[in-house]
Amino acid sequence: MSTHPSNRKRPHRAERDTIAAISGRDEMARSAQTLIRSGQPSPGSRARVPAVRGRSAKRTVLIALVAGLIPNAVAADLKIDLVGQWGGPANDAVVVGDLAYVASGPNLLILDVSKPAEPALLGHVELPDLALQIAVSGNLVYVANRTAGLQIIDASNPGAPFVRGAFQEGESIVAVAVAGNYAYLLAADRAFLVIDVTDPARPFALGDLRSLRFESGAVAVSGNYAYVAGGGNFGGDFVIIDVSDPKAPLVVAEERGFYTLDVVVSGPYAYLATILGLSIVDVSNPSEPLVVGTYWEGGRRTSRAAVSLSGSHAYMIRRGLGLDILDITDPTDPTGVGRYASSEHAVAVFVAPGHAYIAEGPGGVLILDVSDPSAPFRAGRYERGGLSQGVTVSGPLAYLADYPNGLQIIDVSDAAAPVRIGRAPTVGVPNDVAVRGRYAYIVARGSGLEIFDISDPSAPAAVGVYETSSDAQGIAVRGRYAYVGADQTVEIIDVTDPSTPLLVGTYQGDGASGIVVRGDYAYIVPARSTRFEVLDVSDPSQPFRVGRYTLSTNRTQLDVRGNYAFVAASNFEVIDISEPSNPVPVARIGWQNLGGGAQDVTIFRNYAYVSVGFAGLRIIRISDPTNPVIAGSIRTNGRALDIAVSGGNVYLADGSWGLRVFSVALVGDMNCDGAFNGDDIDPFFLALGDPAAYAARFPDCNALNGDFNCDERLGGADIDLFFNCLAGNCRDCNANGIPDSCEVYVAPAITTQPRNTTECAGNLVILSVQTSPRALSYQWRKNGNPIAGATSMWLWFDPVQVSDAGDYDVLVGDACVSVTSDIATLTVRGTPAIKTQPRSQAVCLGGPLVLSVVATGPSLTYQWRKDRMEIPGATDPTYIVPAVTESDQGVYDVVVANSCATVRSFPPASVTILTTILIHPAGQTVCENDPVFFTVGASGAALTYQWRKDGVNISGATLNFFVINAAVLSDAGIYDVVVTSAQCMQTSDPAPLVVQQCP
Repeated sequence: MSTHPSNRKRPHRAERDTIAAISGRDEMARSAQTLIRSGQPSPGSRARVPAVRGRSAKRTVLIALVAGLIPNAVAADLKIDLVGQWGGPANDAVVVGDLAYVASGPNLLILDVSKPAEPALLGHVELPDLALQIAVSGNLVYVANRTAGLQIIDASNPGAPFVRGAFQEGESIVAVAVAGNYAYLLAADRAFLVIDVTDPARPFALGDLRSLRFESGAVAVSGNYAYVAGGGNFGGDFVIIDVSDPKAPLVVAEERGFYTLDVVVSGPYAYLATILGLSIVDVSNPSEPLVVGTYWEGGRRTSRAAVSLSGSHAYMIRRGLGLDILDITDPTDPTGVGRYASSEHAVAVFVAPGHAYIAEGPGGVLILDVSDPSAPFRAGRYERGGLSQGVTVSGPLAYLADYPNGLQIIDVSDAAAPVRIGRAPTVGVPNDVAVRGRYAYIVARGSGLEIFDISDPSAPAAVGVYETSSDAQGIAVRGRYAYVGADQTVEIIDVTDPSTPLLVGTYQGDGASGIVVRGDYAYIVPARSTRFEVLDVSDPSQPFRVGRYTLSTNRTQLDVRGNYAFVAASNFEVIDISEPSNPVPVARIGWQNLGGGAQDVTIFRNYAYVSVGFAGLRIIRISDPTNPVIAGSIRTNGRALDIAVSGGNVYLADGSWGLRVFSVALVGDMNCDGAFNGDDIDPFFLALGDPAAYAARFPDCNALNGDFNCDERLGGADIDLFFNCLAGNCRDCNANGIPDSCEVYVAPAITTQPRNTTECAGNLVILSVQTSPRALSYQWRKNGNPIAGATSMWLWFDPVQVSDAGDYDVLVGDACVSVTSDIATLTVRGTPAIKTQPRSQAVCLGGPLVLSVVATGPSLTYQWRKDRMEIPGATDPTYIVPAVTESDQGVYDVVVANSCATVRSFPPASVTILTTILIHPAGQTVCENDPVFFTVGASGAALTYQWRKDGVNISGATLNFFVINAAVLSDAGIYDVVVTSAQCMQTSDPAPLVVQQCP
């Protein structure tokens, strides 16, 4: 990074060369500046100039004094600005009437879906960050816009929506719901926020909760309560919040272990999309939510899920598992009635009458006809653009290799408003694209080389395919041949007849992820090794290697200009190829100075445009290839992958952000010839004095290239700074903070050690390390043993298991040093799990009741409940009632808990008390010879009776009554009856018989 002269400790190499070129004397520069300001010759100057005044004086003096002293090009700064953007994955969709509102990349799209088979884009708004979730209220659309907070869009005119207001106070907003005058937000920093949106142009925070655990998720509002699905990363808590007082939201229930990803509330039930399926929760008492039904078909986990309701059906989308349509007429027994195998990237679903709208991430929006829930079928699709992998530009059109949508053709004649005009699906997963003449060539994983006729860009047509020996990654087309890099080979294919591509030659080696062909040579960077290789392809049928050089890493890209190859190989490397048999490295800028690992490079004029993954874009001045210097940089939002440059614009395949267009201008380059020198003086003053004439003479230039004081306009204050920079003393308007190649190497040192962590099983645990500068390599170890694949600055356990407990450390470093972190001990506490549920049972009146539960986990506690009320003293795994009465009938469950979590038995156990004898025999007092009649009333199936006297069975007394025709004194005694049914045996109350001698 260049700095202001007053702060510079030492000049950079390029600037030292510039100073030396001006006779090597600072005195000359000072004399020139004195003369410029005064309009008079300075003492001792060798130029004889007439005295002149004003702006023309400065112009005349500089032409006379400086024109012969300045170098060919001065090391000025580059100005980089975002011009336009197209594409991005669909993250959410909401439909109101005939309008669909779609969160697509950093855009809100408004579609006309009145004809589901032909969805049409009406309008869109580009937002500062990725649009994650949407809520619609009237003509306003509320967008959770990640780091840009809450964006409120006025869509009263769907063809021209605009940002009406925004709420942003450092929160990263991931979810939004709107009810009345309030918006309810989830923030990634574990906050629940209530925002007053009475005036959409001036939203402000009313209340918040900052102790909850959210990373993603969703929020629904019903009545005085907000229902929050906490996402999967922190255990997916299901939280119910009382928002009756928006200034003081209050948690009334927090259920852990649900792993909720989405929530919808209807009536007394909350419908939760979880990592395992659908859970239906009775929230009629919000402080005591109770699971009443589940649908976990197949038991397969997923990382993203969503649910929407329509009538008596729930529509549940699960990433990788498709759409399930469930009948929820009986919430306790949700039943699958229909299914649709949507894209593996599906992340959200919204149902309007008759149709389901599925946001499929990079696949766009899928529209299903669900008028018959048992037989859903595709009605239409809207595709905008998914993950941009490769890009090339030809004329006014940009061609994207887009996953999963294939070839996308974008009209970029207006760079500020790119528009897709054509597309064609690919058979495989596209990696890169090249265009020659009327054909586009795409290399794809799983198919090889696919060729498309693009003579009509609005209707590209597949015309041919060649299946390579392995996954194709790199492509170059020259003349009649396509050079395709696969995993282990470079295959040369004759494409004279694109409908019948023919293999003519193969180079067996380590494949190629990048290929450039110049003359008789192909320059390749392999996909499977660190070798830069030069192939002789003068005879395409017999390619052979003539030169080789070992790079810093593999999976690289390159470009070639003149006698140099410029390679993005994590580092930026320059190789002299003037002797193809002996490639020689001449310069390198390390990944530390780039700010990240270089992914791709394209050369245009005197600059190398380098994509640096998540670190964005770097522009490197290569006017002296042996001394490359970073001249400009910008951090993009996605993952910068492939680059194309046309005119003054850079076209960047920015991963999930789609195609992004940046304008790049050299500060001071007023005639747009790619250099800042004396030829720019006349255009500079023309732009100052007659902007219209300047625009007419230099239609492709921007007068703001002369904005040296960074005030976004060209004026007199820029004159002195213009000439200062022309003399070699340039100031940095960009202030991009990216070090350039003459920075001194600093070894990475650990600034934040991994921390000892104690957590409950099933939750998310992240161990992390931070270094300064950022390390190049990481290797985590458990108990001293390397963990396969654990090679980033974070070590994730999602969810953590008891078996993960142990001592962890990480080795960090780069090519020079390796440092070992402190040991962090991970302690994992087990959570309760019910293995055997209490069972429902019917118990005979007076018989024993035994309910039991089998649970696992450390330090468990138990609390039995009857009809949701705790039973005092019932705190053991088994609950026993020795002799039940009718009051013991009811619904029982048990709450099992420890310090980590609480689980309830489910389903509840129903206890029914069975009564056999309804009417007991009555005691009697009679005289001798009087008749005696005993009877009993009982209920039940297959009843039998046995009457007894003084506990002894009476032979033959087996009816529901017993008769003594004429009592004698010896008949006196205690009578009862034993009644037996299919379930119970019960003895009646005793009935005494007294026989008296009567007068």
